Amino acid sequence: MKPTILAMGAHPDDMELEAGGTLAKYAKKGYNVNLLVLTSGGYTDMNGVSYQNEELRDEARESAKILGIKELFFFDYPTRDLQVSGEVIG
Repeated sequence: MKPTILAMGAHPDDMELEAGGTLAKYAKKGYNVNLLVLTSGGYTDMNGVSYQNEELRDEARESAKILGIKELFFFDYPTRDLQVSGEVIG
């Protein structure tokens, strides 16, 4: 049985941008690679373009498929107001 890898990030796309190649490599080798996204991810950029939570979730699901990710978890904490607490850490 291959080990399980859990990559965690604050926002949708954090793990893919920072470790996508490594995650895909281990998924291809048969490891159980999972992603955990702490926040909902919705935001408005400097040009006033709004990115909605569900749109970002869909994009995260698609990238997870491409990378061979086994499971993707969303915790849905507020994007700009993630407080350090025992709930988040534990």
